[in-house]
Amino acid sequence: ISRFQQRELSNTAWAFAKCGLWNEQLVSAIAGECLAKIRTFSVQSISHISWALAQWGTRKEELMNAIAQETIAKAHEFFPSPLAMTAWSFASLQFNDRKLMSAISERTCDTLSEFKSQDLAHLAWAFANLRISDSHLFNKMAVEVQRNIKEASPPELANIAWAFAKNNVTHEDLMCAIAQESAAQISQFKAAEIAMLTWAFAVSGLRNKHLMAEIGSQVFKTIHKFSA
Repeated sequence: ISRFQQRELSNTAWAFAKCGLWNEQLVSAIAGECLAKIRTFSVQSISHISWALAQWGTRKEELMNAIAQETIAKAHEFFPSPLAMTAWSFASLQFNDRKLMSAISERTCDTLSEFKSQDLAHLAWAFANLRISDSHLFNKMAVEVQRNIKEASPPELANIAWAFAKNNVTHEDLMCAIAQESAAQISQFKAAEIAMLTWAFAVSGLRNKHLMAEIGSQVFKTIHKFSA
């Protein structure tokens, strides 16, 4: 493994994590090599190794700190998907590096028009999960989400609504747009997504009778799929 370069290391980690495979010796060896070579990593490789660590649920503190520093240094090189995935990975591991998240926020605001709904959902969830209030970022994301609301899938709609409610960011126009699109797609929502969406609107104090009626009908049909 000492012969592996940044792409081979990150791709190997990504593949093992994607397959749900865990081997402590291999993970430690990959982490050690990544740490030694982190300055050579491309932004795609940074996001891949971050995602792999999150999927494995392992916090390699020294490596995570190095990834954060490298991400900050190369923030201007990041495009939406790797940026959002890196943020999501750190949040999944509850690794709250404020300087990293600030750099991610700044880069996001500069390139927001390039973000897809999935990227925005990952970002919003990450900031909310780390309990980082960034009203400037969230307000800019709200505008972009509304602009592309028809492209948003049920998990994206649920996660964005949950993130805004969790971070106590009130944006009625966004929530109305989410309500309208969610009602149109309600039959495709999974139980967990319905629960997140319902929670978000309840916490936000926003009542949308049409959405709640659609949710009620869907819950009635699928209540057997709900867990405690």
